[in-house]
Amino acid sequence: MLISDLSLVHDAYPEGHMSKENIMKNLLTIVFSVAMLTGLAFAQTPQDELSQAVAEWASVKVGSKDSDAETLAARERLASKMAAVVARMAKPPAIPEEAEFHATKGAAFFKLAKTPADAANFPKAVKEYQDAVNLAPWIFNYQFNLAVAYTKAGQFNIASSSLKLAKALAATDDERRATLNQRAEIEAAQEMAATATAEAEKAAQAAKAKADADAAAERERLRPTMEGSWGDQALEFQVLRAGERFTLIPGRYLPTRLRWRATDVVIDKQGIRFTFDQPNCPQCGSSKYDLSLSPSGNELTGTLWLSYNGKTVNTNFHRNPESLSVP
Repeated sequence: MLISDLSLVHDAYPEGHMSKENIMKNLLTIVFSVAMLTGLAFAQTPQDELSQAVAEWASVKVGSKDSDAETLAARERLASKMAAVVARMAKPPAIPEEAEFHATKGAAFFKLAKTPADAANFPKAVKEYQDAVNLAPWIFNYQFNLAVAYTKAGQFNIASSSLKLAKALAATDDERRATLNQRAEIEAAQEMAATATAEAEKAAQAAKAKADADAAAERERLRPTMEGSWGDQALEFQVLRAGERFTLIPGRYLPTRLRWRATDVVIDKQGIRFTFDQPNCPQCGSSKYDLSLSPSGNELTGTLWLSYNGKTVNTNFHRNPESLSVP
């Protein structure tokens, strides 16, 4: 009933039977009573509060940002709220059957992962426990086991985030102690994984360095070197090799057929420098060759300095498949 006219209350009492002060007191009493009844009608029950918190939990976006500080803080707040609401309830809230199924299936994946080859089961366990949490986020065991599953799957950052939510839901000393123990396991596993990763990277780098060195050595072994017979239109010579030592053996000097000699000889695998002269023709002067082996190994290209005119010209020698005669 709405009270909109003071005269209704006044007419209910004859003149002199009730003063205006009493009328006002009774009116206030009625208004207060109505307000109390209305408040009681709309007051939330613990179940209503839990349902609201679960709905808010579902609205918090997760996924790749599951470990973000803002998302984690929102879920920690909701986890604490749900734990407080459940603690006030006369009996524990009913757990959805589907949530129990997903949790049981997650435990089955753990049970079946007996060898390192079964490690692929842990991401599957993560999915099942996550489904269980989504359906009943107030259950400590679901959130705790989700953290364990993430740890076994090697996702340590998200495991730590899940464990913080489990800690917010912990209602007993045993549960709080379990979260402490799991935190230690997460950090130990993370440190061991980091060490193993660093060692694996070091081993991979060493293996790559060895493979590169072996490949370089093989290329060097197959790379053509200076040994062999060489000649141009005028001059022929041989380069002999004994281990890492090279020796130049003069061949024919075609224009004069005279014997020639090489001095100031410097030879390595990829080039040769020497001074050419003819002992039997002092007036002929000398020439200086500076030659490098071509990538194909079939040519020596470089420069020739001529003493009689002081000029430097380009020259090249070709590898001769036949042995040269030595005068």
